[in-house]
Order: sequence, then structure tokens, then C-alpha cells
Amino acid sequence: MPIPNLRRFCILGIETINTVMSISNLKEILIRRIKDIEDENFLNAIKELTDHLPDDRPYELNDFEKQKIAKARKQVKDGKTSSHEDVVERVESWLKE
Repeated sequence: MPIPNLRRFCILGIETINTVMSISNLKEILIRRIKDIEDENFLNAIKELTDHLPDDRPYELNDFEKQKIAKARKQVKDGKTSSHEDVVERVESWLKE
């Protein structure tokens, strides 16, 4: 999906970046400009861009994930594991059916 008006946004909105400014000031400028945008497609494009930003916070497992990990650890402790080769063989036999 092309990002509508991104070039216009860059030309009109980011020209002040060439001067030295703090990240805090830059965030304030962007927040003010984004608040003024009424184009839903453009806002969705910005959201999509920010959805893919790296997150430095550690990932927090939900209860379901914690339960699955606990179950897997118990299976390993009890010796209920399969080698990679065994799993590949099983999958190949399923695919032949």
C-alpha cells in the first residue's frame, strides 16, 4: 500500500530536522503535526510504520504461553522429546498420505 502524502509530509513537516534538536523536541513537533492530520489513510500508514519499530522492552509472556512453556519443560524433564530427524520423518510420512 503506498503511503499517501508522505513526500508532502516530509517536505512540510521535517524541514526543521536539519537544525540540531533533541529527540524530545522532535517528538513534540511530530505529535503536533500528526494531531492536525485528518486523512485516515495517511494516519493508518503512520500507524503501520510505527507498528514495526523495534521495541527495547523485554517481551512479557501471557498466561497461555507460560503454561505451554511449563508443559514443554516437563516433557523435556520426563524424556518425552523427539529428535529433529524423527519429526522430519513423521511430517514427510503425513505429507505422503
